[in-house]
Amino acid sequence: MGKRMKQQEKVVEKEVRKILVDEATLESIEKEVPKMKVITPSEVSDKYGVRVSVAKSILKRLEEKGLIKLVSSDRRLKVWTGARAEAAAG
Repeated sequence: MGKRMKQQEKVVEKEVRKILVDEATLESIEKEVPKMKVITPSEVSDKYGVRVSVAKSILKRLEEKGLIKLVSSDRRLKVWTGARAEAAAG
């Protein structure tokens, strides 16, 4: 029989995401997120480099302020839309 080839191991680098959000980042989130058409915690997490749990709490706070509106809710995923984007589309 032939020799077996060693499979190359894939090296995956973990991205370190912030747990605490500074004021500058929070202000930019409050300005930019309501302009988005579709808002999910994973999008906010990827865009601003925060953890998904932190993104969820920020989105809940923005919803309470009336800047974003909950469109669809599931036990795993919640989808919001920006109040400004909704007004522009409607």
